[in-house]
Amino acid sequence: MKPEIINQEKIAYEPKKENRFVVEFPDGFNIPKYVVKSATYPKCIFGEMGVEWEPITFRMYDPVAPSTSQALHELILTTDLQPFEVQLKTLGPVGDVVEHWKLIDCKIKCIDFGNTDWAIDTDREITVTIKSKNCQLQF
Repeated sequence: MKPEIINQEKIAYEPKKENRFVVEFPDGFNIPKYVVKSATYPKCIFGEMGVEWEPITFRMYDPVAPSTSQALHELILTTDLQPFEVQLKTLGPVGDVVEHWKLIDCKIKCIDFGNTDWAIDTDREITVTIKSKNCQLQF
C-alpha cells in the first residue's frame, strides 16, 4: 500500500494564542476565573528519577471585590489544605477548549501579595506558585 499524501494547502492552520486561556481553581478557593492574568504552562525536567514537573506560576489581578488577597489569605489560614487540582485550558477562536492541562496533586509553594508605590498607577497583582506532582494533557 502506498502512504496517503495529504494536501497541506487544504489543512486549516490556526495557531494557539497566548491570550486565549482560562484557569480553574477548586471552588473552595473562591478565585474567579477572570482574575487570572497569566499562567505558565507545565514544564518537565527529565532526570535520573524520571520526569519531574517544574513549579507553575499564576499572576492574578487583585480587585477590590471580590478580593483575591482575601481569598488567598483564607487559604493560608486553612492549615490542613489538602492537595488539589487546577485546570489550565487553552481556548480556540470561538471560545472552545482546544487544549486542557490537568495539574494533579498540587500544593501552594509561594504567594507574593505584590507591591505598593505612590509613583505608579498600575493594577496590583498577586503571584501564586504551585508545585504539581503530575501534569496531564487531556487532549
